[in-house]
Amino acid sequence: MPELRRLAMGVVILGSALALPFGAMAAGPDGPAPDRELVLGLRVAPPFAMQAPDGIWSGISVELWRHLAEQLRLRYRFEETTQEGLLRGLADGTLDASGGALTVTAERLREVDFSLPYIVTGLGVAVPVRTSLDWYGVAASFLSIRFLSVVLAIVGVVLLVSVIVWMLERRRTPDFGGPPVDGLVCSISWSTQAMAKANPSVSPRTRPGRLLGGAWAAASVALIAMFTAAVTSHLTARELSGLVRDAADLHHVRVGTVREAVAVAYLDREGIRHQDFATIEDGLRAVAAGQLDAVVYDKPILAWLVRQDHPNELQVLGLNLDPLRYAIALPFDSPLRRKLDIALVDTTSSSWWRELVRQYLGAE
Repeated sequence: MPELRRLAMGVVILGSALALPFGAMAAGPDGPAPDRELVLGLRVAPPFAMQAPDGIWSGISVELWRHLAEQLRLRYRFEETTQEGLLRGLADGTLDASGGALTVTAERLREVDFSLPYIVTGLGVAVPVRTSLDWYGVAASFLSIRFLSVVLAIVGVVLLVSVIVWMLERRRTPDFGGPPVDGLVCSISWSTQAMAKANPSVSPRTRPGRLLGGAWAAASVALIAMFTAAVTSHLTARELSGLVRDAADLHHVRVGTVREAVAVAYLDREGIRHQDFATIEDGLRAVAAGQLDAVVYDKPILAWLVRQDHPNELQVLGLNLDPLRYAIALPFDSPLRRKLDIALVDTTSSSWWRELVRQYLGAE
C-alpha cells in the first residue's frame, strides 16, 4: 500500500509538471489578463476625453479604451488628473495607463512607453472666417514677393520686346530714331499700347518689325489672360482664407498657441513668434475677438472646439503642419503593451472605429 501511494503521488506530480507548459500555452503568448482593477489616467481634452456633470466620461479615447477593455476582459476605473499627472502617474506606479489626447514625442518617450498610435494627424491652424473682403490683406498681398515677381516678369517681357523693336526700326522708321532714349520711349509706348489692344500712334515698318509686332499682339492676349487669372485667384484665396493660406504666412501674422503644448516646439523650431495662452479656448476667443490672426494647436481638438463654440466665426484650414500620433501611454515593460497593440490594430481597421472617428471628427 505505501508503494501504491508513492506511485500515485508520482503520477500526480508528473502530470502537473507536464500540464504546466501546456497551461501557459493555452493562456497565450502574452499571459492571462490581470485579475486586478487597472487605473486609467484621463484629463479633459475634447473630443478625446470629456466628463459630464454626473461624472460619466466620453470621447474618442474613452470609447476606444472601453472597447479594448471589453475585448481583453480588463477591469478598470478612470482617474482624472493633469497633463503632467498622466506621465508622472505612470512613472510612480499609481496609473497603469494614460489616455486622453496624449501624443507621442521624443521627450515623452524618454519618460514612458506608448502603444501603437490610433490616430495620426497633425497640427492645425484656426483662423477667422472672412465674411467681407479684407482690404488690408489685399494690399499686403499685392506687395508680396510672389505677386511682385509676376509683375516684374511681365515688365521684363515688355522691355525686351521694346528693345528688340527699337533695334530693328531705329534706322528705318523716323519715330523710333533720334536719341536712344527717345527711340526707346517710343518703342515702349508702342509695345504697351499693342499689349492693351489700343491703336498705337506708331508702328514698325520693317518686315522683321511687323512680324515681331504681330507675334507680340498674339502673345500679349495670352499674357494678359494669365495675369488676370493670377490676380483673380490671388484675391479669391485672400478673401476666403484671410491672412493665412500656408505655413509661410505664419511668419507675418499674430499667432497664438497653448503653453507647453506640442505646437510650441514646432513654432520655435520654425522661428514663428507666438503668444501663449493657458488654454486653447482662450486662444480661440482671442482670434474670434480680432486680437490674433491664427491659433496653432492639435488639429482634431481645434476642429472640435471650432464646430462647438465658434462655427460662424472661425475655420480650421486644411493644413497639417507637423505630424501628431495619438497613443495610449504605458509604464516601461508593461504586460499590457503587446495585448493593446494587437487589439488596437484589430480595432482601428474595423467599421466600428471608422464610425466613432466620423462621429467626433466628421471628415477629419
